[in-house]
Amino acid sequence: MIRTVVLIVAMLSVGFTASLGQVAAPSEDQWKDPVAGEEWLSPDLIQAISEDTVLAVLEQERDRLKGLPLYLKVSYARHLLQALTTIETCETAKYAHPVSHHDLDCVAGRAAWMLEETFEISVPTIKASSSRRVRQEAHDEAKLQIDAFNRGVRTIIDRYRIGRDKRGLRRRYQRLILEGTQPEDRAKFAFAAVAPMNEMLEKWFPLGKRFADLESIVGRKAWTFDRISRDQESSRDVTGVFEYVCESESRATAYYFLVRGGVIEAVNVKQ
Repeated sequence: MIRTVVLIVAMLSVGFTASLGQVAAPSEDQWKDPVAGEEWLSPDLIQAISEDTVLAVLEQERDRLKGLPLYLKVSYARHLLQALTTIETCETAKYAHPVSHHDLDCVAGRAAWMLEETFEISVPTIKASSSRRVRQEAHDEAKLQIDAFNRGVRTIIDRYRIGRDKRGLRRRYQRLILEGTQPEDRAKFAFAAVAPMNEMLEKWFPLGKRFADLESIVGRKAWTFDRISRDQESSRDVTGVFEYVCESESRATAYYFLVRGGVIEAVNVKQ
């Protein structure tokens, strides 16, 4: 396991990130989805930031992203790619972008900057005036690099059988996650479940895994946040957005899972 972690860190350091599913240009509905677009990306990427602080704020977000578990980085990269194709601007007061660099006064430019800074890939220059064709070409070129890392991550996951011991994960974490939770609460856990939930997800690496296995490990069915297809509760081929929540009177952490055909494609954790 130590060797596995070393290999993953080494791969990240050479400048790639990943998406375990096919990435397409977002529709208007996807852009408002709780595991995509505005709700996924940090508000720092889309809100107006003064000229004096825009880089400092983006650098802070970059550092936060670098500290995330690998499965969240992979999920985040998926939506940074989608953001490359948007034409929305940020309307930053008195902002002027540097010559031959990404325009930080538009969502696509900030997403391109974040991909380069965090994952050390190369993204063609994006400006607020860039056409849809230019943005799509930037998306396609960045995606080629992302896909390369995707194949590397897949190889490591398969070779070292990361997260394959579902029974062991269930024995170790289910009691800790459910402790203090009432049976009628279903997908709502005590806030103390945050630590074991985070640890379990990091060890299991949920991307590409069966959603039914997640519900088996946790011991409760998730809430259907955005139902696309879940006609039967027992279905193993569900598609939609599903949620678990850990909360106290003053704090809450929500876990969103984007599932297609019963397979987890992306994860978001919101506090």
